[in-house]
Amino acid sequence: MRTSQSGGIGRRDGFKIHFPHGSRGSSPLSGIPLSNVNSPAHEAASRAADQLGKAVLPHLLGQLDGTTESFRALARKLSADPDATLSDSAALAHVEEAQGQAHRVGWFLGCLASASGTDLLIARREENGLRLFCGLILDALANPAILLPAQQDLPRIATGIGRGWELSFLAGFLFYAALRGEFPEGELRWSIERRNDQAFLRAQSALQSADGALLEQLAGILPEARAQVSAQSAEIRFPSAWLA
Repeated sequence: MRTSQSGGIGRRDGFKIHFPHGSRGSSPLSGIPLSNVNSPAHEAASRAADQLGKAVLPHLLGQLDGTTESFRALARKLSADPDATLSDSAALAHVEEAQGQAHRVGWFLGCLASASGTDLLIARREENGLRLFCGLILDALANPAILLPAQQDLPRIATGIGRGWELSFLAGFLFYAALRGEFPEGELRWSIERRNDQAFLRAQSALQSADGALLEQLAGILPEARAQVSAQSAEIRFPSAWLA
């Protein structure tokens, strides 16, 4: 991903979120620089991360503001009346929900950073990475389309696949591109098929040509993965052992 004067996310001086003028910025986050970031596949990953960042970050930053306020509200209640607050199941449930949201956002931002060349996830692995990544994209795009089946039906990921982020990122970009494409009756249908030792994740959408070309290049971030785009659908193929 590239930085610009208007904002965005970049890898120079670490992974840094540039907030709009007048809002709070962030310090660069330290991480491990990834090797081979100049390969065609990782250049494609950087471009894809740039697109996803521009599309999703405004939504995520709004969610982070809400999460921060939830924790501040809890701190105020704890300071005023600790016993009553710790016995308030509704307040604690709200905080638990905020913690889950922070977890999802952190995973997504870590994937974007890794795609840009800096590994912030380190040893972190997320077996529900497909659901989390794709779910945030669907929420952020506010697309009125109905996803069939629902995102909760996306499979879990086995541990030890690549550096932990690539399959979630690849599938996430597939859904992002599919939502930007053309599909009938406001229903974006997807399927996953396991055949022999391969898994096929397919979205029934006519992708924009540039998105389709980028998806095919992006599949190279995992040597055993492939992407194929046809007139009415797009799919990624990978070893079925990568799914739990």
